[in-house]
Amino acid sequence: MSGDPPSALAVIIDVSVASWGSRAQGQGSEMQQKQQQLPQQQNSLPDFGVFVDALLAFLQAFVMLHRQNLVTVLAAHKRGW
Repeated sequence: MSGDPPSALAVIIDVSVASWGSRAQGQGSEMQQKQQQLPQQQNSLPDFGVFVDALLAFLQAFVMLHRQNLVTVLAAHKRGW
């Protein structure tokens, strides 16, 4: 893989409470209503901590593919901060 050119990866994460908070609290959100329509084995979405752990493992593997690979992670919130 040393002959491969370096790559760049941009990840945008929705960190709004409406997306992740409702999973932890069990509130009825639009996303959860859609989940209820899926088969039971596909209905379990991870909480935010599990998601971040998995994302970091993926990003570390991506960076290890080529020493000059670049990663940018942006957190998006509906309030903008």
